[in-house]
Amino acid sequence: KRGTLVKEGQAQKEVMLILDGTASVRRNGREIAELGRGSFVAEMSFLTGEPASADVVCKHEITTITWGQENLRNLKKLNFEVWIKVQHVLSKDLVGKIKRTTMRLHQEV
Repeated sequence: KRGTLVKEGQAQKEVMLILDGTASVRRNGREIAELGRGSFVAEMSFLTGEPASADVVCKHEITTITWGQENLRNLKKLNFEVWIKVQHVLSKDLVGKIKRTTMRLHQEV
């Protein structure tokens, strides 16, 4: 993929996992985080059901694996144990991002 993966304020239909490359998370034109291999994209939107809270832009061509959010939600009915594991992995990824962003912001002060 190239270009913008996620646009702030827009509802997301997919969750992506970056397999190769890097993407920039931006708010108000300012980079607030960098995502690389093993990072999820649009997981916050999936977990909250809200539109994207930031833009995510490829720094160069990247490779992702993508799941439709509706398909992931259907896991709850089809296989609750897998649903719980997906929730755990996405939540763990999100907490890691919050910690890294918080550290980065404190370093800038």
